[in-house]
Amino acid sequence: IETIQKVVAEHFGLQVQDLTGPKRPKNIAEARMLAMYLSRKLTGHSHKEVGHAFGNRNHATVIHAVQQTEEMMLKDEETKRLLNTLQRKIQIR
Repeated sequence: IETIQKVVAEHFGLQVQDLTGPKRPKNIAEARMLAMYLSRKLTGHSHKEVGHAFGNRNHATVIHAVQQTEEMMLKDEETKRLLNTLQRKIQIR
């Protein structure tokens, strides 16, 4: 999860603390949501564990992030490409 957080933060020009902190501007919230989705899909960690890694967020928040990201991928090809790019960057590390 830490690697995913670092890669996503770097990609969006943020700090890992932005992803794990309480701030919710749109750019941070979207990056956090994608990072939660990737953390859930690429690791064996539970919703609760992923939520804990993102500033003690509730497991329901992680479930929501996964659902929202999956919906965005269906509607938006750009989101799908972005997630593929992030996955490649994560696998390189």
